[in-house]
Amino acid sequence: METKKNFAWAVIDKIKNFEFWGIAIGSLALIATIIQGWHAREHNKLSVRPYLTMAAKIEGPGGKNGIFIENAGLGTAIIKKAIIRFNQIDYDFNKIVWPEILGKKGIDKMCFERTWLPVDAAITTTKEEAIIKLTRADSKGCYLEISKLVLNNQISVKIEYESLYKESFVVEKEVSLQGLGIEIDYGKLLLAPKYKNKLLQ
Repeated sequence: METKKNFAWAVIDKIKNFEFWGIAIGSLALIATIIQGWHAREHNKLSVRPYLTMAAKIEGPGGKNGIFIENAGLGTAIIKKAIIRFNQIDYDFNKIVWPEILGKKGIDKMCFERTWLPVDAAITTTKEEAIIKLTRADSKGCYLEISKLVLNNQISVKIEYESLYKESFVVEKEVSLQGLGIEIDYGKLLLAPKYKNKLLQ
């Protein structure tokens, strides 16, 4: 009788051991799956991470003339907040502010195509957008206006944006050419000599 009892307890112990190891193996498999999923998510984050950059360009006829923003990253950038600082004054760049800015400096706004960066606007990868650019490329006076804008004023833009995975990023960059010693080739820009002195006013 005692032998049967001991045998029964031995069987029960083995069953318990099997259950323990089964639970342990199952738990380890679950942990491994979670870790693998985490690594896959991190890889996916990197594969869609945006990277915004900005620059002013004055290339003359046939080229780009204005201030441009580009997403040089691998994924779409979602705009959350944008500030443009113009001569130490901050403007909410989620709204239309160029008419006010250009008006204060006496710059002809009719020369430009202007935009802003509304909340939740998407800038796709490898895409370059103009924040402001010339539209009347045939007008000699308009080349003067873009030159006045980016050479005679201090302009910077700060953008808070997110990736598709809700990662947050901030970029802040000077986008004017003031103080960089840039010289304009007036012949290339088709500016009449009478405009040269006006540029520095």
